Amino acid sequence: MNKYNFDFYEHPPVLKDTKCKLFAYLLTYGIKLMPLIICLVIWYKFNWFYGLGSGLFGFLVSGIVRAKLRVLCVPPSQFENNYSDFALSSWYVDKYLCN
Repeated sequence: MNKYNFDFYEHPPVLKDTKCKLFAYLLTYGIKLMPLIICLVIWYKFNWFYGLGSGLFGFLVSGIVRAKLRVLCVPPSQFENNYSDFALSSWYVDKYLCN
């Protein structure tokens, strides 16, 4: 039994398979860089104002995706802890893609 009445800290999983690591890195860089790429493409194709608006909207969407990944994968007792995008991606890949 736990002496101090708190849950133990569970570390993010270490991915051993190369395919799982690739999925985690793709998800991480997709969350980080996709709003910037979309912003630059729209800025180049249309107008700087539309590019700026789409960039702000993209960063909003990436924040929502991060929050959904946190709710889906991180244990509920560790919601207050800060996790990097790669840690969230490795939780997700380990839990749902590479059992």
